[in-house]
Amino acid sequence: MSAQLPSAPLSPSSQSSALRSSHAGSPVLFQQWGPNAGYIAELYALYQADPSLVGGEWANYFAQLSDERGADTSPKQNGYMNGSAAVGVKVAAPAAVTPVAATTGAAALLAVQSLQEAFRRSGHFAARVNPLSAGVLTPRAVPELSADAFGVQLDERIGAGTVANSFLAPAPETVADYVDNLTRAYCGTIGFEVHHLPDKQEREWWFRIIESESREVEAEDRRRALRLMTRAEGLESEIHRRYVGVKRFSVEGGEAVIPMIDRALASVATRGTREAVIGMAHRGRVNVLANILHKPLVDIFREFEDKTWYAAAGAGDVKYHHGYRTTYSVPHGDPLTVTLAPNPSHLEFVNPVVEGMAKGLQVTKHNRTPGSVLPIVLHGDAAIIGQGVVAEAYNLARLCGYDVGGTLHIVINNQVGFTATPLESRSADYCTDTGKAFNLPVLHVNGDDVDACLWAAELAARWRAETGRGILIDLICYRKYGHNEGDDPTFTQPMMYQEIRNRPSPYQRYRDLLVGAGVVSEEDAGAMRSEFIEEFNHNRGLAAATIIGEASPLHGKRRTRLPIPAIADDEIVEIARALTRFPADFEPHPKVKTLLEKRVQAVEKGVGIDWGLAEGLLFGLLAREGKRVRLSGQDAGRGTFSQRHLVIFDSQGRAPFIPLSDIAPATEAKKGSVEIITSALSESAIIGYEFGYAHVAENDLTLWEGQFGDFVNGAQVYIDQFLSSSESKWGQLSGLVLLLPHAYEGQGSEHSSARLERFLQIAAEGNITVAYPSTAAQHFHLLRRHAYTEPQRPLIVMTGKSLLRLPDAAATRQELTGGSFQSVLVDSAGEGPSAGRVVFCSGKIYHDLVARARAESALPKTIIVRLEELYPFPVEQLREVLTNLLDCKSFLWVQEEHENMGAWRYVEPLFRRLLGVDLEYVGREEAASTADGSGSFHARQQARIVAAALKL
Repeated sequence: MSAQLPSAPLSPSSQSSALRSSHAGSPVLFQQWGPNAGYIAELYALYQADPSLVGGEWANYFAQLSDERGADTSPKQNGYMNGSAAVGVKVAAPAAVTPVAATTGAAALLAVQSLQEAFRRSGHFAARVNPLSAGVLTPRAVPELSADAFGVQLDERIGAGTVANSFLAPAPETVADYVDNLTRAYCGTIGFEVHHLPDKQEREWWFRIIESESREVEAEDRRRALRLMTRAEGLESEIHRRYVGVKRFSVEGGEAVIPMIDRALASVATRGTREAVIGMAHRGRVNVLANILHKPLVDIFREFEDKTWYAAAGAGDVKYHHGYRTTYSVPHGDPLTVTLAPNPSHLEFVNPVVEGMAKGLQVTKHNRTPGSVLPIVLHGDAAIIGQGVVAEAYNLARLCGYDVGGTLHIVINNQVGFTATPLESRSADYCTDTGKAFNLPVLHVNGDDVDACLWAAELAARWRAETGRGILIDLICYRKYGHNEGDDPTFTQPMMYQEIRNRPSPYQRYRDLLVGAGVVSEEDAGAMRSEFIEEFNHNRGLAAATIIGEASPLHGKRRTRLPIPAIADDEIVEIARALTRFPADFEPHPKVKTLLEKRVQAVEKGVGIDWGLAEGLLFGLLAREGKRVRLSGQDAGRGTFSQRHLVIFDSQGRAPFIPLSDIAPATEAKKGSVEIITSALSESAIIGYEFGYAHVAENDLTLWEGQFGDFVNGAQVYIDQFLSSSESKWGQLSGLVLLLPHAYEGQGSEHSSARLERFLQIAAEGNITVAYPSTAAQHFHLLRRHAYTEPQRPLIVMTGKSLLRLPDAAATRQELTGGSFQSVLVDSAGEGPSAGRVVFCSGKIYHDLVARARAESALPKTIIVRLEELYPFPVEQLREVLTNLLDCKSFLWVQEEHENMGAWRYVEPLFRRLLGVDLEYVGREEAASTADGSGSFHARQQARIVAAALKL
């Protein structure tokens, strides 16, 4: 047989990482040398003729084989396949694995090494990870896991320790021993997917553990696990019996997740972790609240009885959406603070929120130590691969500003999503396959083997501690009932549920196992059950006797404006100068250097302080006052419109420099920080992350900037389900600031509107602030006021684009040091008091109106009133303005946006109902798209609006 030569020279240490398995049903032979086996045989023939012909490394290798194996050690060319493609070689793959003739010597050794490689790559396909007998996750035939595929006899002897990189201990001596030991290691109740890891040392870390370490669990840990399994199963079964038909999204069938989380917490606690943040959807949340968070059972039962504060006052949320916080005791090590984040029905969207909360805790409480806080995210099998926010969150794991030192991902894999089977839910073999794209190790664990679940959790903790990386545990189990307890799953999965109905629960299996092994007695196991039932009944009685009282003040806390420190002139100048101080060997771009120098001059002169400079001065000022500032966004460092330049890049490729990163504090006791993060191209996961971060960093200024304001609608779930309503539903506050460039500049529909109308539609109960500042000074003071407000709530800022460089929008130094944010601003285009027309507007169009008014000589006296803050609606400020305008006859609302967009439909009824003012609308007509695609048409429309407003 003629051998295909490799595209590049090989060495004995070469890895066959380029070889990949084909889809199920067309297995590819995973040999140590793949299609290069024939080439190795040719090398050996040359070696036999003259060792110098093959080079020193190969000569030593063949010599070693000869010493260890005896006479005939040649890798025979005859019988080796020439099929699977290696890197750079395009060879047609064989239709099926073809057994080859038995060989001896070095060929047998190479065959065993090929077997080892095959088990490491594909053993998980044959693993016994599915507790059910039917389904797509049952063990499959994998031909390359048999000795026959490599043409070697089972009784062939292989010298102990001669297989390269084998960690089996003690080392097998026959092929049969190798197959048996590799089968036990890779095809048991845990399936390992670690061969995709790009780092050889990381792969070998796993191979050593899988092949050599004991998987026994200490008796003490098994008893603790049984107690948790008893409580987990007991809670579900008793609720099912006492609260018939009430939704709880039972975890029965997957109860092992409870001791698994417990073991992970216990293990990380011994490795320096002080806190954990858990995020999960519905499945098992009530159980996690009761048995991990230790939420009092009486409070849980009050929710089942509908005897809560929100039953009297409204708001709140259903029982399987709530969060909780507790101090969690572990067998060894200090207690942990564990937080379960609340979550809406949008399943996986809590993932980046949890990551952000963990990061915020690391920064604010634990001196930025990554291992100090562990994020744990529990997924559903259909959702983890079906929802794109999961991949977005994976992608943040190793990015600067987002790395949390590794997340523990656990999939409660029921093998059904609502009613959909895995074949209807995904195109991949596993629901965890997207995680492999981000180099996460994956452990598939049989949910009926509680000991295996405990060992997997222990490995996850070790992996995170040693690498600072995340991991995926796929807990393959089942769902005892339907999607909720009212569903009948037999409509769509009759065979699966026939098997489920007739099988013992994981708790019963584990109890019987430990009793049979003598770990616990039958009496001890019964006492655990009786103890929990007594606790259950006692707390249920307390809940039933509860009388609904006053509503808890969980939401609606009044804002407090804290005293804002005065700003000295010289302090502003000093901060401006700090923006142009670079390291001695740093060479900024000439244009950027000139821009920054001009900005310093503007501050020194006291005029012409543009938008980006005002922001930089604010951030530096807050840092000197002890505040932490965190700004992220896809172009946050430079600014989408090249307006910010707070991250400076070196012309010669040196590391970027943030001038404000180490600004001198006012006092050492008040040393804050400025962190500018150019983030991934994501709106959804990034906003979720920053929302969670701001929730924890409640006294800091946390901002996210959209490239264009329109793009924020890619994160609409976070706007609707978190920013606007998290306080009302869960008492979860977050002071996240969204900076959303907004204004009609003739740049088309996706570069004009930040959907101001949507934010105004969801504004209620003081939940958010929506502002549209028209000058750099107003922007400066708006953000400064937010930083000195408690408690903070989300702030939505419609920021400018053309205003960034508009001279009329620039600030003076006096406006920064002596001013404050004004919700309403009034000025007249003409001279003196007006008895004619009042134009109300917001944002950038004010400057269009004023510019045109100034250009017209024969202009009726017009008063222009700017609403700089739209929500909360500035009723009192407007009343004060209107008292001086009693003689005015015409009141107009002018906006750039279409009539069904912008602020018009929000402000019109408020003016009429609260102020007694009937407004006339001036703006674009209703439209489906936010803006026109033609620049020239836009200009004509804009001119028409301004002329109509000014009656020209």
